[in-house]
Amino acid sequence: MPLPPKLLELAKSLVNQSSSNIDILRREADLPKTDMEYVQQFKESEELMDWEKCFEQGNKDGFFNSYSNHSSLKTAYYSTV
Repeated sequence: MPLPPKLLELAKSLVNQSSSNIDILRREADLPKTDMEYVQQFKESEELMDWEKCFEQGNKDGFFNSYSNHSSLKTAYYSTV
């Protein structure tokens, strides 16, 4: 069987570019889209759930606009589970 032809530099760069695009899409797919998805991801990333810390960080990230404090967020989360 003959050896495969060597890839041109342009082809190599296109392969690298498409794999980086896939990585970007994977990262975007992992981003939470709802308040409860944010809480779930936060819970999974922490050893012990700190609702106040979750609420503060979520507010900074643009989530939890409809909750007045971490207690109301916690109540809403457990009502959906």
